[in-house]
Amino acid sequence: LLLISYDGYYNDKYRIFPDGSGSSEIILKNIDLYYDVYKVPPQVRMSIHPDYVDTLYKSYEIILSKGIRSYFFSPVFE
Repeated sequence: LLLISYDGYYNDKYRIFPDGSGSSEIILKNIDLYYDVYKVPPQVRMSIHPDYVDTLYKSYEIILSKGIRSYFFSPVFE
């Protein structure tokens, strides 16, 4: 089973590519791809950071809409 780290709804501040583009949309597309290939949703670890706690509920809704039922939250201590 795969564990994906997903920081949340359109949070591209800390997970960016070398060209500066964000990774959120790619992560969500890859969740769908994983499900299509393996017929089971991955597990998801969602980081909780003060910069995006205001979008936590929306992020949680997105994860649930992908059929993911195995998830946990991990506070960021930096």
